Amino acid sequence: MKYINIITLAVICMCTAAWSEQTMIDKVPIRDLPFTGGNMDISSKQGNFRQLPDNGGISSPPSVDLIGEIDTVGSTWYDVQHNGTAGRMIKYDNAGWIHVCWMNGLESGATNRHVYYNLMQPVTGWAWGNSGTPVESATRGGYCCLDVHETGYPHIAFHVVVGEVTRTAVAVDLFPGNAAFQYWTIPDVNNRNIIWPRITLDLQNRTHLISTEDDGTEASSPLWYCRGFFDTNMTFNDPIQFDVTETIAADITASRHSDRVAFVYTHPHPTLEGDTTQYNNDLYLVVSEDGVTWDFEHPQNITGFLQPDTLLFPDTTAAMMDTLRAYTDASILFDENDMIHVAFTTLYYDGINGLISINNSLIWHWSEELGWEPSLIADGWWGGVPFECGAWQRFVQRPCLAIDTTSGDLFCTYQHYDTADVSQGGYPQGDIYVSRSTNNGQRWSVGINVTDTHAPNAAPNDCLSERDPSCSETIEDGALYMFYIMDTDAGAIPQDEGSWTLCYA
Repeated sequence: MKYINIITLAVICMCTAAWSEQTMIDKVPIRDLPFTGGNMDISSKQGNFRQLPDNGGISSPPSVDLIGEIDTVGSTWYDVQHNGTAGRMIKYDNAGWIHVCWMNGLESGATNRHVYYNLMQPVTGWAWGNSGTPVESATRGGYCCLDVHETGYPHIAFHVVVGEVTRTAVAVDLFPGNAAFQYWTIPDVNNRNIIWPRITLDLQNRTHLISTEDDGTEASSPLWYCRGFFDTNMTFNDPIQFDVTETIAADITASRHSDRVAFVYTHPHPTLEGDTTQYNNDLYLVVSEDGVTWDFEHPQNITGFLQPDTLLFPDTTAAMMDTLRAYTDASILFDENDMIHVAFTTLYYDGINGLISINNSLIWHWSEELGWEPSLIADGWWGGVPFECGAWQRFVQRPCLAIDTTSGDLFCTYQHYDTADVSQGGYPQGDIYVSRSTNNGQRWSVGINVTDTHAPNAAPNDCLSERDPSCSETIEDGALYMFYIMDTDAGAIPQDEGSWTLCYA
């Protein structure tokens, strides 16, 4: 657990970052990757994504001394927490309690995998020490996130195996602080695997869920919305399919000042061959002004990337049009003026030649107030690195937004791979960075490395690779609360990267 003193962050200078020319980055043919954790843990998508090595390399930017304090709240043999967007895995509530959840593989191989929870109370500290407590005893619980009812009831969303299908579920602590969890699954829809949920609670204490289906095919995955309400018992409306996607990037949030609820997701566009891919995406936004009425048929395209135009041949450079695309993660937040902010990751995409960047990425900010006047949060646009970050990974990724409710300043936590800190197995090790905006997202500071761990050429069990960061959405008492996994062998073990080791939450 990370407590980051905001006063320390106030000295960050403001800047506008730039990125290298497209010719400086490593490119590979488009090939889709397998998801993990879906359809009874059998990967449904096929593909093999390998780097074309180049010469040279680049070190990570300078960092500063460790900021804040660290608490270990649990452990897991399952290093990966999410395939893309992490959502909120930590929440600072109205009473000053800190709630965290994570996916816990209980042994090497993670045959037993469950959702775990821990709670810090201001006086007594962590309720379950450095181990946490299980939320469910079902089959293959995992891929969790949470929100907290205004009266203190934590709601944890995850998926579990129910009979022959895997389904989204929500667990509620019926006696907050006691881990008296009971969970309910969303209504069945023809035995479909509606999983990988994201959750938010609105001011009327309605539960809103966005889930992604694993339909066991290589086609685009359906996206689902479901609304529930808890009053000693959880009831759900029937899930609604509203679009399809090729990634697990959706995120959802509710306003702290009105009944507005909003979510974002990646929407795929056809390639020149007519099929879809994980890499040719725009980012769509859907907003409900009352938390009940939704216009799913008319989402707002907040990126609007221009697709290739073959009418411009033989000038292939002009025909490529835009060469950035939204990838597999996003974060959404309402500010104190009830305006929406989104942070998201992009990669390089050449739709003419069928090429993508192997590791390179940029993290951007969009706001409802400013519209598509993008501001750059983080730059991971480097070439000539003789390794790959791994499946579903990029140099900078996994943004998570937070706001200081007193000053209105925005913060973005994200994962940053250090290209000079590579494990014995050949995978770069991650750190968690934080960037700040003092002008409503128009400009962002250079990110500060708040973990700053190094273990070059480390063997399994000795790596220090922070991954899958998530932060509480509000800055309280001058502190930003973050949660992440300390991976002790870099790489994603569900993707056969690295080896099974005990990791720490």
